[in-house]
Amino acid sequence: MEHSLTTATWILLFVPMPLLILLSILTLKRKEE
Repeated sequence: MEHSLTTATWILLFVPMPLLILLSILTLKRKEE
């Protein structure tokens, strides 16, 4: 049970990271235009 819990935690931590990066890139591109 502990292993699955840690895996879920890692997923929750790492899934938003690329999304935040994509959002920052999109906002930067919009500012440049």
